[in-house]
Amino acid sequence: MQIRLILLDFDGTLADTRRANTLAYVATLREAGYTLTEEEYAAKYFGMRCNEFLTRYGIADPAERERLRLRKIALYPAFFDTVRLNRPLWEFCRQFRAQGGRVWIVSTGSRANIDNAMRHLGITVAGQLTGSTAPAGCAGMDEAGMVGAGKGTTATGMDGAGVEGTGKGTAGADVDTTGAGNTAPGAAGSYTATAGTGAATPGAAWDPAPGEGPNGSVDGILSGTDVEHSKPAPDCFLEAMRREGCTPQETLIFEDSEIGLEAARRSGASYFVVKLDT
Repeated sequence: MQIRLILLDFDGTLADTRRANTLAYVATLREAGYTLTEEEYAAKYFGMRCNEFLTRYGIADPAERERLRLRKIALYPAFFDTVRLNRPLWEFCRQFRAQGGRVWIVSTGSRANIDNAMRHLGITVAGQLTGSTAPAGCAGMDEAGMVGAGKGTTATGMDGAGVEGTGKGTAGADVDTTGAGNTAPGAAGSYTATAGTGAATPGAAWDPAPGEGPNGSVDGILSGTDVEHSKPAPDCFLEAMRREGCTPQETLIFEDSEIGLEAARRSGASYFVVKLDT
């Protein structure tokens, strides 16, 4: 069946925001008189939703947790110079959209955090921004070392000709999903790609369409507050499919975290694991 919809996690999948998130939390807590190191956050709390992290850290007062959450959102953009776009994956998605496919961000993160980071990267929700000038810090970012589309973990494969035509993955074989030299072990099975032809070139300049950001657009965003049950429940992915009128068989998910992968599996869609360089 033809893939019509791509669903992307944001943090750790479309963008490497690990250091920015860590530094923002450390700064927020230190400002409030708490002691938290980068190493402690990375070892004990990284990947948790804000409220869960603050609760486990020992902040029992809900009002204090909410105050700290809002302060973290405010401080987060100060560390965007450390955020890196997963350029090979994004180029694949951009070509997929150009051929009529739909692309959504589906994340458990704060909508405000996602919006701020996407604005920095020059990516918008389709139709919400016009213009062709990249935001400060967008141009010239170092995208080296970002792994393309990760590992095939379900019955879906891709061929090695950029994003061209119909691909059939062979279990255990390395396949290039972007044409940019980032390989991923494929899984058995096949699907018909709809993202055009040719090899994507990471970092290549292009002219945005009217209503798009300088680095392109997604078709929608679902954040942690948009569904009752967040990942590892599949609700967020299923809701995005519902809004686009797509079935799990028409959907491909890219994820990096264990809870995100569990949600992807439970959604019934095919999915790929994204691994970012450390």
